[in-house]
Amino acid sequence: MQFISLDQTNRDYWETIYHEAFPSSERIALQELKQKAADHVQIKMTVLVDGEQNVGIAYFVDLKEKAFVLYLAVDQSIRGQGIGGKTLSAFKERYPKGIILESESTLEDADNQQQREARYHFYLKNGFIDTKKIAHNMGRDFHLLTSNLECSVADYLGSMKILGQKTSVI
Repeated sequence: MQFISLDQTNRDYWETIYHEAFPSSERIALQELKQKAADHVQIKMTVLVDGEQNVGIAYFVDLKEKAFVLYLAVDQSIRGQGIGGKTLSAFKERYPKGIILESESTLEDADNQQQREARYHFYLKNGFIDTKKIAHNMGRDFHLLTSNLECSVADYLGSMKILGQKTSVI
């Protein structure tokens, strides 16, 4: 699995997957994402490539041996083929001290409750640990999950500061 930086050749793919995978209420304006990535060397905006095939996208903060993943999506045309698990394994290999990410809250009723629970359990099945902390940002609640306990809520908060995003954690 390769993490290929956003450029002119893969920009349209990134934008398509981003709009398909995330509801408008969870999306940050594309130009803002691009600008943040251009302004901060730690912010990575990548297309995920398996062999020669684009398989998804990721937007994350690189904390050297740790990372906070803000957006991660597998191309919907190839979901269910093990790409998501392979992607998480690639992240764990690349960031051995841990990955922290958000998963939509399963504690509240939502129109997409089944999807939320499936995503949450997918991360748990792939070795992520629920920190039992809830982050609130962009008007929504998220479970904070980590690949290991070396990657902490403090890493999350530091990453959100780098991203310029307001959040609270309970």
